[in-house]
Amino acid sequence: MVVMAAPVTAHAQGLFERLNLDRLKLTAMGGSYGAIRPSQMEATQAYSLHADYGEIAERWRVVFNVTYWGSHYTESIVRGFADSLGRSVEDPEGNAEVIASGVAVSDIAVGGDVRWMSPMRFVRFQPYLGGNVSVHV
Repeated sequence: MVVMAAPVTAHAQGLFERLNLDRLKLTAMGGSYGAIRPSQMEATQAYSLHADYGEIAERWRVVFNVTYWGSHYTESIVRGFADSLGRSVEDPEGNAEVIASGVAVSDIAVGGDVRWMSPMRFVRFQPYLGGNVSVHV
């Protein structure tokens, strides 16, 4: 293992000070759900939790989230795969059998958003522009 240390430059210090990372604290939590249709799978619901950690700079917010969904491949896709597998098996005696069963798939995504909050407000809604980085398991 190699560990290297370098002094933080004045420019980097200024950036961290401007971002106000020490101001990060849980300010709001929310949840959402909605229908999704993964390719070659049955339609399902996705469930999400969101944690808003507040502003790091004027009009810039940080929101962390986690999303879960689970489904299974459609019967026709599983049957097609089993048929393809059966055709590729060499069975001179003719007694090999491929038994197809459901194939479950699930996804957990953990990520973070950075959001620029628009100065415009519409009653209780405020539009924003954001970007997200997520890891899927």
